[in-house]
Amino acid sequence: MVQLFLLAMLTAAPAEAGKKNKTPPPPNMPSWFMTPPAGCGGGSAIFDPMMREISKVEADTNARADLTRQVQSSVTSMVKTHYAKNTGPGGATQSSASAESTAKTATDMSLLGARTVASEVSEGNLYLMVCIKPESLVASFNEMAYLDDAIKTALATEVNTAYGSQAEQLKTLGF
Repeated sequence: MVQLFLLAMLTAAPAEAGKKNKTPPPPNMPSWFMTPPAGCGGGSAIFDPMMREISKVEADTNARADLTRQVQSSVTSMVKTHYAKNTGPGGATQSSASAESTAKTATDMSLLGARTVASEVSEGNLYLMVCIKPESLVASFNEMAYLDDAIKTALATEVNTAYGSQAEQLKTLGF
């Protein structure tokens, strides 16, 4: 009898766990939060009116972390693509090392100029959108002495292509 009870509990637990993971996002979440424009990151935190600043700092930190992941991934891909097009078989090793370094440096420099573009409180949550200006990212490449002019130009072109529509996307969203 005890074995039957344990078996029933073990089979019911995974079914319940699966249901908890499939909860939809809150219905009043801002439309821009799940798909922010290029060069923007979204972050959220539980909003407590008594601890407004703490909520804001937490949401801002989460938005900047999201933005960091996006920019580092994008820049890493851009640098690797440039090296793959312009170097021989030995360029792959240099590409990975240079891509990681360039992405980290560019992201760190660009995030200094990141700004909060949108904030909204909905259903007890604070949502923030933080964006970098594409020009800041291009400027960060120009300050990297170890990059040659050809890659700086290529990266600037790639950034303008990837992030160039940011202003239009923000206008469309009403910001």
